[in-house]
Amino acid sequence: MNYLALLESGIDNWNQWRAEHPDEECDLSGQDLREGYFFEGNFSGVNLTAARRNQACLIGANLSGANLSEADLSGAYMGDANLQGANLRQAILSETNLNRADLRQANLTGANVAEANTYKAQFSKAQFSKAQDSEGFAECDADS
Repeated sequence: MNYLALLESGIDNWNQWRAEHPDEECDLSGQDLREGYFFEGNFSGVNLTAARRNQACLIGANLSGANLSEADLSGAYMGDANLQGANLRQAILSETNLNRADLRQANLTGANVAEANTYKAQFSKAQFSKAQDSEGFAECDADS
């Protein structure tokens, strides 16, 4: 299956296919998905390691359990996104809009969160490195 071609055919086609194939492992690692429009896309459990999604629209996207380690999400719009249990280890989240995003149990170890907007984001049981916990998420309530 060419997952990139399916995704390029439109987010509605992608979501329909994902609904029909919920257990199929999708690999979009290393793909250039910059500035894409993925509003409410279903990327749960998808491998997006080192993918470039900077400035992409991921508002309301389901990224629960997705592997986003080392992904470039700088400047992405991720308000209301579900990132529960996602692996964001060493991801670039600088200037990312994470308003009301659900990051509970996400792995944020080593993630770059400089100037990320985390207003009303949920971080309960998320994993942080000590440097980020004190620098990048200083104004966040870990249980909000």
